[in-house]
Amino acid sequence: MEIMEDLKKMYQKYYDKELYIVGALDCFGAPHTPDNEVQKSYIDMLAEDLIINDIHVNYVNMHSIAFNKTWELKSIIDADYTKKEYYDLNLAQAKKAVAKDNVFPYPLHERFLSDYYKNPSNPNLKITSHLADANNPIFIYSCGQMNFHQYSKMRTNDIKQIIPEILLHSFDNLYRTLSDVKKMVDYLISINPSVKIYMFGVYPMFENAMIRNILTPFYQYANNKVSELCDTYNNVYFIDVIDNKNHVAENDVHPDFKGQCYMKNQVLKKILTTNK
Repeated sequence: MEIMEDLKKMYQKYYDKELYIVGALDCFGAPHTPDNEVQKSYIDMLAEDLIINDIHVNYVNMHSIAFNKTWELKSIIDADYTKKEYYDLNLAQAKKAVAKDNVFPYPLHERFLSDYYKNPSNPNLKITSHLADANNPIFIYSCGQMNFHQYSKMRTNDIKQIIPEILLHSFDNLYRTLSDVKKMVDYLISINPSVKIYMFGVYPMFENAMIRNILTPFYQYANNKVSELCDTYNNVYFIDVIDNKNHVAENDVHPDFKGQCYMKNQVLKKILTTNK
């Protein structure tokens, strides 16, 4: 596969011992949808593809159905959890979220809470300390889907109610998000100036397909603004995932398995084109 050959050349050029990758923030990176039989998100599949092609990868999947606000990420980074500490904490918070009424009014994959949070490799590795010491680490970050709307409202079919509400608050939410993202990007760079940050954009994360299509132009506008912010840095790169609107799991708002594969491919292509 040509793209993997190019990635191996990139790895040999930039990395001495390992490629350290962190995927962080937002529930769209958690593979809990019922159709995801392999229980893998985009970052799990990305790491597997790289490892199979003899690239030494050490990765952390920090995507969460519980910790998914932009401001929550800094507290996790500051805590400098080990991998096992974070996965255990994430599991406990996920169980609390699942137990709440109307949060997940559809069945999560039956293996999600047992398989997704299984003990990772290198369980005692401190996530932030290793980020600070790594050579050109990669940090894949979401600009914050949850900043734009409350989860319960993503499931609505009331077009007359939700469209005006989203648009009424859209610019306040957008500029708050841009401010939050800039603070977090600056913070990550202060931890390790060699970090390469890959920033996922947003997509209309609604169960109703008509609502997704009506709101797509606003989300494209938001993505343009996020991309412009990324362009002000030398080491921050925007990843467009607007087509995830076509990969929404049945009776859900999150990406289905095809959506996770789509995100993995978008990340792979961007990493390759920004490291030549």
